Amino acid sequence: MSAYFVPEWMAGYYDHRCRLFSADACCSRCGTADPMVLSLRSRRLLCRRCDLYRRTGRTTELHHLGGRPSALVIEVDANDHAWLTAYQYGWRGRLTPGSWQAVLCDVVALLSISLAKGVGRGEAA
Repeated sequence: MSAYFVPEWMAGYYDHRCRLFSADACCSRCGTADPMVLSLRSRRLLCRRCDLYRRTGRTTELHHLGGRPSALVIEVDANDHAWLTAYQYGWRGRLTPGSWQAVLCDVVALLSISLAKGVGRGEAA
């Protein structure tokens, strides 16, 4: 089970991702067990970060805050990027990509991911 918040509108997609993998599925390289970031593209089961590292030697991706065509681009962990992109589907079609409202939604998602990572390590209560 993921430590990240799964909103109601994303519950069906998250459930689908969970059913794609066995209950004990995890990245064969780092052990990440989050079904949202496990990749079906490689022969061995890898998370997005490890798959990207295998292909390019990098572990981060660029993320447009507020979606494209936003000029605000940040570098984030590839696994976190999968979650940020999924969260964007919650406002797409309702907000204009690149608007301050869309950017704000992404910033809140980014902060919640950072908080969840801290809670997972016992850094925040």
